[in-house]
Amino acid sequence: SSSVGISEQKTIYNESTNWNLLLNQIDSYYLPFGINYTEEYFTETNINFTNFTVIAVFDQVYGNGGHSIDITNITEYENNIVVTVENLLTGNGSSVVTQPYHIVKIPKTTKPIVFE
Repeated sequence: SSSVGISEQKTIYNESTNWNLLLNQIDSYYLPFGINYTEEYFTETNINFTNFTVIAVFDQVYGNGGHSIDITNITEYENNIVVTVENLLTGNGSSVVTQPYHIVKIPKTTKPIVFE
């Protein structure tokens, strides 16, 4: 595994402790550059976990730009919730280190969440 970036993962957040650890981990990469990344680029960071669940997917770190990881569908069934994750963009020639991610907030659920 790489020493830079967030571990490649598909994670469900149902409480603030681990969510805040993730935010702090993301911010730690940018603070040396004077950037508060999550404050500047995230629509929302203070989640009410009584009412919401957060789904976060992080792809690997790439040595070029133009990649994406995309939550393209979330379907609730009787016994679970299925989250479809795809890579819609597969890279270009730009010489920059990137790590695609996608984070969404859904209404609170107790159903198992399955990734496909």
